[in-house]
Amino acid sequence: MFALDEDEASSYLDMENEDLIVSDLLNKYKISISTQNSFIYNINDDYNSLTNYIGELYINEEEIPSDIQKQIEHNVHYRNFLISNLEKRMDRILCDKSTIIFKEIVTIVNILSFGKDYKIFESYDFYNLEQMAQLFRDYEKKLIDLKQTNTDNFLITFKHYTTLIEVLNELCAINSIDVLRKKTINPIIELLTETINIVKFNITLNDKQINILNNILGKLLFYYSHIPYINTKNKSAQYLISEFSFNVAKLSDGFTLSKNTNFANDSKSEHEYYKIYLNSLTTSISNLIYKLEDFYDEDDYLDISNFISILDVYKEMVVHKETKQFTSIKELKIDLLDNYVYVYKENENISNCMEIVTNFLENKEFDSSNMQILLYIILFSEELNEDKLIKILSILLTLTKFENDYHEFHKLQLIDNIIKKLVTKKDERVTELLNIKLVEYIEVNKIASHLMSIYSKIYLSLSMFNSSLKDKNSIELTKYYYYKYLSINGKELLENEYENINKIILINIAKNALEEMNIDLKISEKDKLLEIGSNLITKYAEEFEILTKYNINQKLSNIVTDIFTNEGLDNDTLNSHIESFISKDIFHGLVFVSIDGLCERRCRLTDLGYVKVHIPLIDGYTLKMAYSSVYKHIFTDLYENNKDYIKQNLINLLVCYLKSTPLYFDSVTKLQSSEKLKKDLLEYKEGEIVFLEICLENLNEFNTKYTYEKGNDIFKAFSNSVNTIVPTYRLQGPRIGLIVIKDNNYEEIIKSIKNIKIKYENKMIDLKLAFAVSYGDKSNIILKSEHAMTLALKKKEKFNIFK
Repeated sequence: MFALDEDEASSYLDMENEDLIVSDLLNKYKISISTQNSFIYNINDDYNSLTNYIGELYINEEEIPSDIQKQIEHNVHYRNFLISNLEKRMDRILCDKSTIIFKEIVTIVNILSFGKDYKIFESYDFYNLEQMAQLFRDYEKKLIDLKQTNTDNFLITFKHYTTLIEVLNELCAINSIDVLRKKTINPIIELLTETINIVKFNITLNDKQINILNNILGKLLFYYSHIPYINTKNKSAQYLISEFSFNVAKLSDGFTLSKNTNFANDSKSEHEYYKIYLNSLTTSISNLIYKLEDFYDEDDYLDISNFISILDVYKEMVVHKETKQFTSIKELKIDLLDNYVYVYKENENISNCMEIVTNFLENKEFDSSNMQILLYIILFSEELNEDKLIKILSILLTLTKFENDYHEFHKLQLIDNIIKKLVTKKDERVTELLNIKLVEYIEVNKIASHLMSIYSKIYLSLSMFNSSLKDKNSIELTKYYYYKYLSINGKELLENEYENINKIILINIAKNALEEMNIDLKISEKDKLLEIGSNLITKYAEEFEILTKYNINQKLSNIVTDIFTNEGLDNDTLNSHIESFISKDIFHGLVFVSIDGLCERRCRLTDLGYVKVHIPLIDGYTLKMAYSSVYKHIFTDLYENNKDYIKQNLINLLVCYLKSTPLYFDSVTKLQSSEKLKKDLLEYKEGEIVFLEICLENLNEFNTKYTYEKGNDIFKAFSNSVNTIVPTYRLQGPRIGLIVIKDNNYEEIIKSIKNIKIKYENKMIDLKLAFAVSYGDKSNIILKSEHAMTLALKKKEKFNIFK
């Protein structure tokens, strides 16, 4: 990417007209300022706050106000700030393990969309390419117009334009990790190539700008030409070699194009770009050899002369070492593995791939780049022994899930390839790691994940692993894991990308069944064995679904028993029980589940790309489900078959629960009651408590004006709106209260509450509120809060703090 030249002095106290406008917008829309400098005012804090606000509006699908749109399009200072701000955010997408990548990419693209909503991201894996193209058409038009009328604005818009291309470039990198999303890469690259050519053809650019665009075109080739999946079905070995040879040529053409621009004077050095190219080239050729060894007879490809066109490019482009004359495929494989040593860390004292593995085991450094290289070593090397594979797997399973899908994927793919290497190993350490610890990891972390495809792929690999073993338990696990995969992903990939592994599993299932029945094993026709294996899986699935329904009914019965016998049962515990049987048992982990009215903790998804379903249950309680849009077709089938069953059983559970704990819920608002507050305070750890009490002063006016029942409806609507901000308790009369946790500043909570709008009978309700903040401990906080509110109601500002 390009570097932005900034005059740092302009960051401080440069209150020109454009900066004042931004400050006024913050006040107008009550946008809180996220301060980055504690000792001096910095206009960048205002810009950053406005940017975060714009991002939130997009995420919440709210319209960007016209005066803010105007700043996005015309405020030179702010637009310059955006370039550096978005560059930093883009750098974190692939590097920061905690970045929620899809949400971040969507946010950046939207911020670069002139304040308009192009609705490009229809789901996690489906993008509206027509709208994406329209965004570029609008950029092209602006660039053409500004080139003639406003040079300064043209330069900034050009940088916004190239930033947009770069973030879509990163989207391609993210999509390269998923077998389905890989299919989006070529259409996006074609669109990016088209817009770059349009700009180059229609606008007179200087050499620097042309180099920037040519460098991007080159990167699109040498970053991604090796990514698309190439199947082997109905292809000769020579045809496959020709396909890979074409991709190798594209990789090299792209690198040469970028190199000729001096990589547009990017901050990355030529050496860093060379390592990226070398990694792509090495991986492409290694994948070719891997496929040839896996799917073809040696006689079809073993002659090294079959690789002559690939080797010519290889010898020309690999410059960090002297390439020799290869006489065999084995020599080429060794040389390719040596490239990974160079890519890994050439400044360390590492001389071969096994030392990379040792370094990994000793230092346990985990990021997407070193896990990717470790993956290639495991996949392509023949030297790794079983003990080291087990050690690597053990380490991976001790790691918590990375929030960044890019990093988490590489960890999961590494695990998947270790399973392949361990197939046929009967070591008890292996079976325990795979069938217990790995399965536990998947079950905990796969819930509503965008990475469900790789989680479920691991189930398929576990099925293959167990199918090679002969004991009865392993055969049952083979069918169970296969069924788990099938329930989530269906058959499409099994008949294409995973065809080989699918055949191995079905044939092993068939052979074991025949052997168990003492049937003569002369059946050797693959088609017949595949048919037998497929039939056995179908029968297993039918029986398993009957058993699952029985187990769900048993769980429901146990929950009812728990409600009436367990005094410690609370909202979150019941919500957790419900989430477990709906998400895991009915939807195979595809959905995130919570009950509005019950769930008080961890009830919101932080990422985008989810479809949300709301099912009203009883007054004050709603079932909320969210699933990755990638799996809409599977969710829809399961939902249609189970929605009536789910709804009726949840209503029954809630009725039982509410009848069993009447003291803990307020009958009007459905909030937790003051009795529940007292109970929660008893369980509270020692230490200072901050309590915020809110009084709806004009509730009696509503009771008089609208009737008592309608007044309660207004109070309930207001109280439940507060409850969506922070879990809230109903106190006496028109009062509610909440415990302010350290992460929540009470000023921010009060500000959010003041922004609540209640509409009743088509009229906006004027809410007269009083606020009291009290500091105390669990023994005195309720009394202090009552006293604080009494004082607050007497004050003109209707606010009091009592410490």
